[in-house]
Amino acid sequence: MKLNIFLFLAAASLSANAATVDTTLGSYAGGNSNTWQTTMGVGDDTSFSSQVSTWGWEALDLNSSGGTGWRHTSQWLELTLTEDAIVTINISNDPTETIAVGTQELFPSFTIYSGFNNENATQAHTYNNRADTTLSGAADPLIYLNHVANSTEDSINVSYSLAAGDYTFAIGGFAEEVEGVDSVNRTYFASVTTTAVPEPSSLLLLGLSSLGLLRRRR
Repeated sequence: MKLNIFLFLAAASLSANAATVDTTLGSYAGGNSNTWQTTMGVGDDTSFSSQVSTWGWEALDLNSSGGTGWRHTSQWLELTLTEDAIVTINISNDPTETIAVGTQELFPSFTIYSGFNNENATQAHTYNNRADTTLSGAADPLIYLNHVANSTEDSINVSYSLAAGDYTFAIGGFAEEVEGVDSVNRTYFASVTTTAVPEPSSLLLLGLSSLGLLRRRR
């Protein structure tokens, strides 16, 4: 099954289409060269795939009450938006991958922060997945915006309305803790698309149309 979410985190405006962009692998936020970096405008799309820990986003072996992720076993996406946009991120596990006895399935989860961690020295081993977090002493903290804690679905699809700027996504697995079951690295697929934000008048018309539809159904 797929978990679908739509959230407005910032006001934005209508803009023209731009070209498709490619994602490149960098080395800042996550360290150890597990950071994906991309710059996008409205109308762009990109995708990437790698392996991530089934406990990477929620480090259950460290903190079963929640709130702590492993930096070096998570994957990190650094996204620069050149203009305001609706940003949709889709993350899924590999349905063909064999789930061996005594290992966990990948339930993709992530946190979105505002800003980048532009310091690659003295990186912390863990990060706050539900609050602002500092990955190194020399860097400014990443400002928490939202998170998706998914421990049941094999894919998630989330949309945000974001203003132009820099954003960091911490991606990893969130599996319920089970005695005798270990965390492993599993393959994930991710895609990011951007579309124009409707003008306020369009949103109002959409709301009125939905209200009319509800009334007719009654």
